[in-house]
Amino acid sequence: MVRPAAFGYNTESATDNAYMSRPRGLSLEQSTAFAKTEFDAIVALLRQAGVDVMVTDDSELSPKLEAVFPNNWFSTHADGTLVTYPMAMPSRRLERGGALLHALYDSFAVRRLIALEPAEEQGIYLEGTGSMVLDRANRVCYLARSQRSQEPLAQRWAALMEYELLAFDATDAEGQPIYHTNVVMAVGERAAVVGLTLSAPADQARLLASFRKTGHTVVDLSAEQIGNFAGNALQVIDGAGHARWVMSSRAYGALTEEQRMVLESDGPIIHSAISTIESIGGGSVRCMIAENFLPTP
Repeated sequence: MVRPAAFGYNTESATDNAYMSRPRGLSLEQSTAFAKTEFDAIVALLRQAGVDVMVTDDSELSPKLEAVFPNNWFSTHADGTLVTYPMAMPSRRLERGGALLHALYDSFAVRRLIALEPAEEQGIYLEGTGSMVLDRANRVCYLARSQRSQEPLAQRWAALMEYELLAFDATDAEGQPIYHTNVVMAVGERAAVVGLTLSAPADQARLLASFRKTGHTVVDLSAEQIGNFAGNALQVIDGAGHARWVMSSRAYGALTEEQRMVLESDGPIIHSAISTIESIGGGSVRCMIAENFLPTP
């Protein structure tokens, strides 16, 4: 996780992220202070639950407004593969590398680097585990097509990583593609949350067939629940090897009691309030966490 040196409204990202809200009467210094407080609280909560969290600080010399969302520019894999990704917004490309990348190379065994960022020169983008929701156990990659999540590059990724790609369309109330797949869905060990009604019936059928094949219980989210970031959740593993769901308090509050029970049967739910990060950044807890699957040396 990356503790922000600055956090604020990125006008570039707002061009296709309908979940961002321009702050009114809030300075950059104020939004940064609120974001840091929210960040520290969720890190503390995760650590209290026994989850190992590696925190790096964004550079104070060149602060980036969305550095708090590192999962968009890299992913790690249990075979020692590190993948870096092409970002649609030029301002966000500055996030790649830095202290976080050095920390991974220093402490873990990176055996293969796949650098996909040259695709930016052709206007082709694939924003990490924002664009791709990975069922790592069953090697299925879910992709909701958008400007930031382009299927041809996802097909190349799937071939390199030996995953099955399931690409589909998901649109908001205005018929615009939802910018990141991880806003629409999350996959745990035995349960999956997904906004089925945001896709056409044919895509809904394909998603349900995939979840039946992998044995997942589906929690179907409404468009309103998606708007409250209930799809932007992540299942993590604590130090004892137990699965836990993590999400924002806003997302937790949007779930019904029955939906919570389904998820909790697949792991207790950890939630924390991150209202500033969600409203200004248009992303939630899952976007803040880049999972580390790299082996130790």
